[in-house]
Amino acid sequence: NNGFTKSVIILFAFFFTFLVFINDRKGIIVSSVLMAVNLSILFFIKEKYPLFIEGPWTAEQEKVDVIYTLLIGWIIIPAYVLIAKNRYVKAYSRAQKSEALKSSFLANMSHEIRTPLNAIMGFSELIKEEPEHRNNEKYLDVIHGNSVYLHDLIDQVLNISIIESGNLGMNKQTFSVQKMMEQLALESKFYLGTKAEKIDIRIRLDRPDLMANTDKTQLEQVFKNLITNAIKFTEEGFIEIGVTELDHDLFFFVSDSGLGMPQEDLSSIFDRFVKLSDGQCQNSRGVGLGLYLCKQIVKHLGGFITVDSEEG
Repeated sequence: NNGFTKSVIILFAFFFTFLVFINDRKGIIVSSVLMAVNLSILFFIKEKYPLFIEGPWTAEQEKVDVIYTLLIGWIIIPAYVLIAKNRYVKAYSRAQKSEALKSSFLANMSHEIRTPLNAIMGFSELIKEEPEHRNNEKYLDVIHGNSVYLHDLIDQVLNISIIESGNLGMNKQTFSVQKMMEQLALESKFYLGTKAEKIDIRIRLDRPDLMANTDKTQLEQVFKNLITNAIKFTEEGFIEIGVTELDHDLFFFVSDSGLGMPQEDLSSIFDRFVKLSDGQCQNSRGVGLGLYLCKQIVKHLGGFITVDSEEG
């Protein structure tokens, strides 16, 4: 507007309102100082060098200038304010959800740590009181199982902290996919426990000579988390691990004949602290970190992870 005073004041008023709306207290102070300096400089130049700023404006030009300024003030700036408000509301909603998830995580974490610890302490006390009792072998199995679970839980939390601090390294190596799958299948049978006779662990490969070049340890960690998750929600049937090759890319997968997931849960299944909403799943162990950890590791390795499931 070439510095016409009325329009400038109107525009500054609108922009100042906008900045007050989107900024915190410190931002408002900074914005106020900057605007005061700008206005002071503008009026100083106007008084000292009026032609330099205004030029030979006519009454008609001033009228048009004010109209355009009002249009900008009442259409464009409110639109920006509305966008900023929507972003703020979404950010606030995400923050509230995150806070609720953290609270839920802490509550779950307390429960998930206390439960195995109580089992370990209780059954250890029983063995101590009756060293030759016939059920001691079963007690030792309970102690071992809870010790493994507790170790894996703490390991997950530590891995999350390493990833989110940016300290996760990468040790790439070339290895046989088939050998890795066979080792994973063998280890998986150990985790089946009482389900060993009801669940069949399968391997499916496009061809046996497939080679991969990535961090094998981290890839195995992803598989172990996914397999453990599959075992948790599969009572009978199968769990299949494998890889398919497409355009020189390898697509690793874990599939099972388990409970399945509701469609509304698929979009958030890889988020932190998220557990399935299904009633049967709510009572299962875990604090909702396993799949989030898988997502972060896969992302770190330069890949992506998706899920496809049908409830029931």
